[in-house]
Amino acid sequence: MPWKKVKSIHYAGKLNCRNIEVQENQTYLLESGIVSHNSMLNGRIRKVSHVFIRIPFGTPAGREARVYLLKCLPGFVDIVTNDGINNLKDLHALQEPIALPSYDFETKKFITDQALIKLIGRRQTFKVTLEDGSYVPATKNHRFFVSDNGNVKEKRVAELKPGDFLIGWED
Repeated sequence: MPWKKVKSIHYAGKLNCRNIEVQENQTYLLESGIVSHNSMLNGRIRKVSHVFIRIPFGTPAGREARVYLLKCLPGFVDIVTNDGINNLKDLHALQEPIALPSYDFETKKFITDQALIKLIGRRQTFKVTLEDGSYVPATKNHRFFVSDNGNVKEKRVAELKPGDFLIGWED
């Protein structure tokens, strides 16, 4: 898998954002060539009427839990689906699960997964510009996969620095 080097990170203002909830591998592909992490927070994920919610660690079974969906991307961002490249705003309008390629880190292969797109509202976003000139706008809590001494780890946008390498993909 290719790596994409971060050139800069700048505040981009408040934008209407969408949350992407991928069921199995929790990864999806951005049109800019980046493998992105699911937009859910860490924790157990439970399916409730086709909606995946985060249940914080330590929450007793059956007890209500608040859901915080803070990791999202603006609606104009394009992602790769099984039907081609589509933007989040258009996919959200479908109001149904979509099929998309998802990277499985265990098998090191792409599989087909299902995702739901949710409107989150206006959030502060940052523009992560890559050395090849492409960029990804995302909230400060959105996670990407980065190289860390030869290993892959997750970093929030707020933790990224110029010179970090994001895991990419290519046809």
